[in-house]
Amino acid sequence: MRPIYSILTLLLIVAACIVAIFLVDEPTASTGVEHASIAAMRTGGDGLTRFAPVSIITLVMQSAIFVMFGVLVYLGISEHRRTRQCKIWITAGTFGLLLVWWSIFGTYSEYLASGQPRIVFGFPLPTAITVYGLWLAGFVFVIAYVVGFRSFVFTDEDEAAYHELLRKHKHDGDAD
Repeated sequence: MRPIYSILTLLLIVAACIVAIFLVDEPTASTGVEHASIAAMRTGGDGLTRFAPVSIITLVMQSAIFVMFGVLVYLGISEHRRTRQCKIWITAGTFGLLLVWWSIFGTYSEYLASGQPRIVFGFPLPTAITVYGLWLAGFVFVIAYVVGFRSFVFTDEDEAAYHELLRKHKHDGDAD
């Protein structure tokens, strides 16, 4: 499948998920409930009750968004430079983002079901994975950019052509 059709398919999945979320009935106490002792405060109510109706929709939608990110990065590489190495880096980065997202989703669902948070580095586990894992997974793309810069972003031939273009236009500018 051509990448542009992949983008269209993923956008349609995201749009379908958004429509599905709008069609789900509003959970009881979704806007909060009165706090037991502080009149001006509202509490969130039961998180599992609010999350359960949209949980799978959320999982699918965010997964599609992360895959779309990878496909968009792939589209940002010139067609003739989409080497096997390039595809491996983009696939690894996208898979890393998906693993982190699935970990966030799974640990959050587990927390909602049990009510007992596991604390890691001072945060509840889903939050710790978000804070520490998300940027680490994205860092794969940074490493790919650095490692692959001269092979699939800006090659020596591109640089030589650029300098030739500068030299030509500088020379043309002198004639004016």
